Amino acid sequence: MSDTVNYYFTFGFNQGYDNGYKKITVPAGPYAYQNARTEMVRQYGIKWGFQYTEEQFLPQLKRWPLWEVK
Repeated sequence: MSDTVNYYFTFGFNQGYDNGYKKITVPAGPYAYQNARTEMVRQYGIKWGFQYTEEQFLPQLKRWPLWEVK
Protein backbone atom coordinates (compact mmCIF):
# COMPACT_ATOMS: atom_id res chain seq x y z
CA MET A 1 0.00 0.00 0.00
CA SER A 2 1.22 3.47 -0.88
CA ASP A 3 1.88 6.03 1.83
CA THR A 4 0.40 8.79 -0.32
CA VAL A 5 -2.48 9.24 -2.74
CA ASN A 6 -2.97 11.70 -5.61
CA TYR A 7 -6.12 13.67 -6.30
CA TYR A 8 -6.70 15.84 -9.34
CA PHE A 9 -8.70 19.04 -9.46
CA THR A 10 -9.93 20.73 -12.61
CA PHE A 11 -10.73 24.36 -13.23
CA GLY A 12 -13.77 25.66 -15.07
CA PHE A 13 -13.83 28.46 -17.58
CA ASN A 14 -13.20 31.97 -16.29
CA GLN A 15 -11.47 30.63 -13.17
CA GLY A 16 -8.03 31.70 -14.33
CA TYR A 17 -6.79 28.30 -15.50
CA ASP A 18 -9.07 27.24 -18.38
CA ASN A 19 -8.52 23.53 -19.16
CA GLY A 20 -6.03 23.32 -16.31
CA TYR A 21 -5.70 20.77 -13.56
CA LYS A 22 -3.82 20.60 -10.28
CA LYS A 23 -2.46 17.42 -8.71
CA ILE A 24 -2.54 17.34 -4.91
CA THR A 25 -0.69 14.55 -3.07
CA VAL A 26 -1.71 13.77 0.50
CA PRO A 27 -1.02 10.99 3.02
CA ALA A 28 -3.16 7.91 2.36
CA GLY A 29 -5.88 7.15 4.86
CA PRO A 30 -9.56 7.57 5.61
CA TYR A 31 -9.37 11.38 5.42
CA ALA A 32 -7.27 11.61 2.25
CA TYR A 33 -10.13 12.82 0.04
CA GLN A 34 -11.07 15.62 2.45
CA ASN A 35 -7.44 16.52 3.17
CA ALA A 36 -6.78 16.96 -0.55
CA ARG A 37 -9.87 19.11 -0.89
CA THR A 38 -8.83 21.24 2.09
CA GLU A 39 -5.38 21.77 0.56
CA MET A 40 -6.89 22.74 -2.78
CA VAL A 41 -9.13 25.31 -1.08
CA ARG A 42 -6.12 26.61 0.85
CA GLN A 43 -4.19 27.14 -2.40
CA TYR A 44 -6.95 28.28 -4.78
CA GLY A 45 -10.00 29.11 -2.72
CA ILE A 46 -13.23 27.82 -4.22
CA LYS A 47 -12.37 28.78 -7.81
CA TRP A 48 -12.03 25.27 -9.23
CA GLY A 49 -14.43 22.74 -10.70
CA PHE A 50 -14.16 19.08 -9.74
CA GLN A 51 -12.10 16.63 -7.68
CA TYR A 52 -11.08 13.24 -9.10
CA THR A 53 -9.21 10.18 -7.95
CA GLU A 54 -6.21 9.17 -10.03
CA GLU A 55 -8.20 6.30 -11.57
CA GLN A 56 -10.97 8.68 -12.60
CA PHE A 57 -8.71 11.41 -13.90
CA LEU A 58 -5.82 9.86 -15.85
CA PRO A 59 -8.00 8.64 -18.76
CA GLN A 60 -9.17 12.23 -19.26
CA LEU A 61 -5.62 13.29 -20.16
CA LYS A 62 -5.92 11.22 -23.35
CA ARG A 63 -9.32 12.64 -24.16
CA TRP A 64 -9.06 16.38 -23.43
CA PRO A 65 -6.40 19.08 -23.97
CA LEU A 66 -5.63 19.58 -20.28
CA TRP A 67 -2.50 21.17 -18.86
CA GLU A 68 -1.00 20.93 -15.38
CA VAL A 69 -1.08 24.05 -13.22
CA LYS A 70 2.23 24.29 -11.33
